[in-house]
Amino acid sequence: MTTSLSQQLVNLLAAALLLIAFAMLSQRRVLSLIRLFAWQGMALGAST
Repeated sequence: MTTSLSQQLVNLLAAALLLIAFAMLSQRRVLSLIRLFAWQGMALGAST
């Protein structure tokens, strides 16, 4: 079963969203949270 490049890219971006969400849980500083939230927004925007 082969997956196309676009499917692999969507899977990669979904994994990035999950990892960023876990990173956000471990942060205590507001500035770090804002930066991670921005990265998550960029990953979400790229995946849609």
